[in-house]
Amino acid sequence: MGGVSGVGAFMLKTAPVFSLLEFTNRDPHVELELPLDLAPEGFIDFVILDTLARRMPRRALVVVEEPEIHKNPLKVMEYVERLVKVVEEKDVAVVMTTHSDLVVLTLAKLVAQRRLRAEDVKVYYFTREPWTRAEEVKIFPDGTVEKLPDWEEATAALF
Repeated sequence: MGGVSGVGAFMLKTAPVFSLLEFTNRDPHVELELPLDLAPEGFIDFVILDTLARRMPRRALVVVEEPEIHKNPLKVMEYVERLVKVVEEKDVAVVMTTHSDLVVLTLAKLVAQRRLRAEDVKVYYFTREPWTRAEEVKIFPDGTVEKLPDWEEATAALF
């Protein structure tokens, strides 16, 4: 059993039979069955999200840590879009950490498409100098994003 002090606890229970099961992924393009560790990138993240979405109560709090890790950019966008679909269906609140501007830009696109309301999306940029400081980065109703503090520096470093 694990937990977070003052917040709650979690427990993972598995039946003894569980260890006898083998989980695989069937690739629809080549009719090949693969173990999950060889499944396409992001596959397990999507399975976890879909499974949680079916079981979570309405108005729950969902915490997602760095959904961009080990995913190609199109899969990051797809994951954020699928997460927003869960928000729409279950009326949940999401707290997400990311180092990717792509997550923010995908949220902005969904605001522009009116799938999200700008006032329902809050983005904060954290810096340490030497204490942690949070600065809000606004997403406007037309989907434009207020300048993220390090975008220009990162872009300049690339070129």
